[in-house]
Amino acid sequence: MRNVEEVAVVDLDLASDAVIETKDASNTDDQVDNDLVESIWNKLDGTVERESIRRAIVEAEAKYKHSQVKTYVPILMRRYILQSLK
Repeated sequence: MRNVEEVAVVDLDLASDAVIETKDASNTDDQVDNDLVESIWNKLDGTVERESIRRAIVEAEAKYKHSQVKTYVPILMRRYILQSLK
């Protein structure tokens, strides 16, 4: 079980600013914004299960949480998630 520090990430593909807030990576259902999951699921034409998308989001958050420059983190995370699920 990994612990993920609180992270806020904006999904740039949504009309509104959807924010993911995570506290503990052990339970992805309560942490990941469903709008972000749906956005990625639609981008992948529904070919990937939503639970796999949730896990990929938590993994991406952990990968980028210590980035010194935060400006491009949402873009990099989204690219990482899409590439890892294709």
